[in-house]
Amino acid sequence: RMVLLDGMEASYVDIADPAHLEFSYLRRIRDAIDESFPARAEIDVVHIGGAGCALARHLAATRPACRNEVLEYDPRVAAMARRVLGVHNTPRLKLRVVDARPALEARADASADVVVGDAFVDGLVPAHLSTVEFAEHVVRVLRPGGLYALNVIDAPPLRISRMIAATLLR
Repeated sequence: RMVLLDGMEASYVDIADPAHLEFSYLRRIRDAIDESFPARAEIDVVHIGGAGCALARHLAATRPACRNEVLEYDPRVAAMARRVLGVHNTPRLKLRVVDARPALEARADASADVVVGDAFVDGLVPAHLSTVEFAEHVVRVLRPGGLYALNVIDAPPLRISRMIAATLLR
């Protein structure tokens, strides 16, 4: 099932096969996680932005010791994920309807191994999720050796990517 948000392809979920990842950027994030953490490692993943929860579903299905917390801002998107895509809270996948910034700010230090940024409004990472202060909270909640994977939609000359990279390098 393809999830469209504001006319953009936001997620693809194979109901019969939660391990399937259609979008190449999600496969690249999965590969980075696989390179960083052994398959049987207990890892905690925070997903900023939910849509269809494709990556969280994949990790819950393929990594038995992985715990996923999905932070979705839009209650309609979360309701669709639950009703249409069968996303239900389990010990390995929790879908919460919250603003990711205060939710991440409230997390304990060193409480996540991976943070995946995949939230958009009108095709852009929301401004309050792309500040130096927010990046500092991401670093604070990551355990040593943790991974921050951020999806950014951009096109040449890559102005948005350059601005976000400069923010993250501060």
